[in-house]
Amino acid sequence: MTYPDFTMPLAVNKFVLTLDTTRDLFAPVEERSPSDHLRETLVYNAPLAFAISTEKCVPNCPSLPSFSKRGECVVQSPVFAIVEANKEDVPGGYGQCMATIVGAQRFNAQNNEPIETVYGAVTSGDAWKFLSLTGTDVRVDREIYYLAQIERLLGVLWRVTA
Repeated sequence: MTYPDFTMPLAVNKFVLTLDTTRDLFAPVEERSPSDHLRETLVYNAPLAFAISTEKCVPNCPSLPSFSKRGECVVQSPVFAIVEANKEDVPGGYGQCMATIVGAQRFNAQNNEPIETVYGAVTSGDAWKFLSLTGTDVRVDREIYYLAQIERLLGVLWRVTA
């Protein structure tokens, strides 16, 4: 079974998780300012991506630099997971994100980097929803963070990766 096959109920049952959707995970959010480069990139690329959908935009937007000179990506602990929301359906990605952060939790533990709380996010590119996993307790943040509020979004990303 692959990560995209997971629905929220399936992930909860398969991994014996408890689910809480009633909390603000990051209140209050300490905002972070974007760099000038990020701001310029978003001003140029975000309208294009949202106008023609992110899937069609990929060939027209600049690529991220290669992860290594050989074109390989070396994954090291700790791991944070970001899941794409298909067809702008952020809640539809919760199950995939839950399965992915369970995998990240196990990967971190196997690499002697056990992390008390593993975070993940489901995003349409514009809307971001964050999840956390502590032991077998999954929390889905009540807040949705939007690209238009980049300072808040960066504050949360900073917090989950710090």
